[in-house]
Amino acid sequence: MDNEWQESLDEVMDWFDFNKISRVMQLLNWQWFGEGVPNESDIRRAVRRSLTKLIESDNKMSATGGFEYRLWRDTKDISVKFVAADWETSRGEL
Repeated sequence: MDNEWQESLDEVMDWFDFNKISRVMQLLNWQWFGEGVPNESDIRRAVRRSLTKLIESDNKMSATGGFEYRLWRDTKDISVKFVAADWETSRGEL
């Protein structure tokens, strides 16, 4: 991973509100893989691992465990979202 990607990853790890996500997951009893509700450290490790895999792949997006990840490869920017519910329909062109 080059320095620019590392800087973007570090920014996510420093500023994303992992504590808030942990509290939401506790409240909703949101369990991962039958292992129970993850704590903040588990969530941090999973996000870092998922982003690292995504950066090292050719993909621009991935999602798992309620998290959505998106990369802008030209600027080396990262987006991380935690989504508790979502719905979308499409009946033609947007």
